[in-house]
Amino acid sequence: ELVYGWLPRGMVNGMESVEVHGATVSEVSQAGLLFYDFDKGGLALQGSSGAPVLNANGEVVAINLAGGTEAGRMFGAGNPVDRFKPFLEGVQNGAAAD
Repeated sequence: ELVYGWLPRGMVNGMESVEVHGATVSEVSQAGLLFYDFDKGGLALQGSSGAPVLNANGEVVAINLAGGTEAGRMFGAGNPVDRFKPFLEGVQNGAAAD
């Protein structure tokens, strides 16, 4: 499955600039985290925590948690939307946040 990481690049003309990078899902861990390998290396991952991870249809499928380089590959890890969407819907509907 292809995913795309939406990574901040910095500020341009007072607005945050972003760039979308192609990636491929490499693993879904037993804990439910989504791991993906970026198509190109050398990306600046600092400050990308909390960035949306998109599928090929442009839908948010995860929120980026971490990333790095290991054994020559650049990877990311994301928290799938299905894990936190019920909480957000509860808050939106007036439920108290625990």
